[in-house]
Amino acid sequence: MREALLLAALCWMLWPLWAVPHPPIQDLPQHLAAVRVLHDYHDPALRFSEYFSLSLGSTQYLAVYLVADALAYLVNVRTALLIVLSVSLLALPYAMRWLLRAAGRDEWLCLWTLPFLWSAHVLLGFLNFVAALPLMLCGLALAFGIASRRSNATEPPLAERARLSGRGWALALVSLLCFFTHIVPAAFLVLGAALLLVRGPRRELWQRMWPLLPVVLGGLLWALATHAGRSVLAALGLLPSPAGMPAPLYDDWARAVELIPRWLTEVLKTREDERLLWIVGWLACLSAVIAWRWPAKVTESLRATIWLAPLPVLAAVAYFWLPEAHDWIWPINGRMPLLCVLLALPLLPSPPGWWGRAFGALVLVVALRGAWLVGNAFRVHERALEGFDACVEQVPQGARVAGLIFDAGSTSVQFAPLLHAAAWVQAEKGGVAMFTFADFPQSPFRFREDHRPPRVPPRWEWMPQRVQPDRDLLWYDFVLVRRGPGVIQRARHFRLVQRIGDWSLWQRLPTSRQDDLEDATGRP
Repeated sequence: MREALLLAALCWMLWPLWAVPHPPIQDLPQHLAAVRVLHDYHDPALRFSEYFSLSLGSTQYLAVYLVADALAYLVNVRTALLIVLSVSLLALPYAMRWLLRAAGRDEWLCLWTLPFLWSAHVLLGFLNFVAALPLMLCGLALAFGIASRRSNATEPPLAERARLSGRGWALALVSLLCFFTHIVPAAFLVLGAALLLVRGPRRELWQRMWPLLPVVLGGLLWALATHAGRSVLAALGLLPSPAGMPAPLYDDWARAVELIPRWLTEVLKTREDERLLWIVGWLACLSAVIAWRWPAKVTESLRATIWLAPLPVLAAVAYFWLPEAHDWIWPINGRMPLLCVLLALPLLPSPPGWWGRAFGALVLVVALRGAWLVGNAFRVHERALEGFDACVEQVPQGARVAGLIFDAGSTSVQFAPLLHAAAWVQAEKGGVAMFTFADFPQSPFRFREDHRPPRVPPRWEWMPQRVQPDRDLLWYDFVLVRRGPGVIQRARHFRLVQRIGDWSLWQRLPTSRQDDLEDATGRP
């Protein structure tokens, strides 16, 4: 019965993802476009192979894309990627429960993860980071299993040795999968597993630690041999920044403290989700105070998890020490508050018996209320896309489309969910969309230098008012516009195809191609 209730609650938490055709997740269209390129790279109608070359070896952000690519053979790309995101969110409380069980804690403390499922990282579309979090927790649970078994028997029988070997291989596999999903949770997994596995007899140290060797070697190779890895090391201050790279951007302490709620649960334009976060915080404090009425039980329950205490402390310190952004990487320190909360949860003192269940039930109610608010906000946002699908239908397959999104925000959710609207076109119709992540080091594909759009300056997508269509957009066949001034209306080389609501689609005049493009870009 409890399992069915937990699953039902999690399904309720996920319904906003499936309630609208275009979930207002900022980077989701870019991820959809990436999966579509990988899945249909050789389809001549979509023309991906004309513009892109695959570069899977240059990034470790592969797991989400490859799993979605495989699922896309069964369902469409949008459904495949939403399934990956849904499973990632669904797996988080189950992974936490596995970790709590391995550490001997009350496994229903996993309900405390639910208010943090809808975080800023989901709304920003950091799917790789979100998918890596349950893998991190699963790896720590496996490390607990190896450490506890080794400490309970100095000479285990053959069957026990086989089980320990199986756990070792499982930890090595999960660690590598976490690394190929996102580097930050993988780093915390390696550190936490090392803290757990270093205990025990020295003569068995290699037998306990070897599962971490593949991910450590893979991480070092990636960090030293790829542009993305070197950028991360430069952001951490471990390597000097290359010439021409902008200096890291840091938040001052007051600003960093102010932004903590934003990185945890701030999804809505209203302050309702922040109030719910404060309720969860007060419930955690009250739970800890009541738990210490039974100090012996609390001490005993925390005996195993105390070895994980350095992890949330490190995440908290890193939040204030690391830069906010560096080069193409943003956010850097913003990942840490959620990691701190998740890694601190196994250390939360919890009252025994019905007291603990009561606090879990209250947290569950708060989480369900938050999901309801998120779902309503998503449905309100969908009204901003009236006319968008009709414009997309006018674009032929394989076309080149630029987006001038003068108003990328939403009246109901945070951040800029419409920023990458043009990438929806690439995900559905193929071709090329601008702005795109194809020029970023973490992309699994790159533009072909012999057939690519003109390069754009950093943050081009945020400043459409600086774009001059007759000068900058002649490489493209269509321009998708939302609101803004009449700069596209005054362009000589574009005509209006369709306008509905805030959205309009403009087509470059076919007679304005070669000569004008050569004049605008300096090349035919």
